[in-house]
Amino acid sequence: SIILKEMENVVNSSPVIVSKSRYTHEWPVELISDGIKNLGYSPRELESGHTWYGDIVYPEDRERVLKNLSSRIDEGGSDIQQEYRVLTKSGEVRWVDDRTLIKRNYKGEILYLQGIVFDITERKEAESALVEAKMLAKSASQTKSQFLATMSHELRTPLNAVIGFSDILGEEVFGEMNPKQKRYVANINKSGRHLLNIIN
Repeated sequence: SIILKEMENVVNSSPVIVSKSRYTHEWPVELISDGIKNLGYSPRELESGHTWYGDIVYPEDRERVLKNLSSRIDEGGSDIQQEYRVLTKSGEVRWVDDRTLIKRNYKGEILYLQGIVFDITERKEAESALVEAKMLAKSASQTKSQFLATMSHELRTPLNAVIGFSDILGEEVFGEMNPKQKRYVANINKSGRHLLNIIN
């Protein structure tokens, strides 16, 4: 009895929510630990049936959670692990990891469900931030690539003209130029080709 009392104290002092529920509509709770207080509810509210656990599950997740549980039960499973959102009493949305044990009698009939629920909101927020950071990095990379492609095109066009006209000058009027002019044309052509190589 002392050991059981100590175990109860350990469970109730933990932020983890431990519960025992019947497998009927909205999962009426028979027993629930003080961890439920982290969602703003008292154990008495759920144990009395004043609040159903199903009402705490985020509306958009409720059908999926129940369907997964029902499927697992139909398969003859003894447990199921799910992640879903819940609503605190104040309306805040939190993420939980729910490990539900399906307790059966010797005939395979369900006696009750035992839930162990962990708050994983911080982990989910970190995962979401990481996904967002990856998307921003990908967007920045695409922007950089587009910028480089545009700049390459914008620089390549006038450079080709500079190189082309300096080639024409070298071919058509090279003999009429003095050494200084020839050097200028050669330098223009050489510098243009050098810049084009850098762009390439």
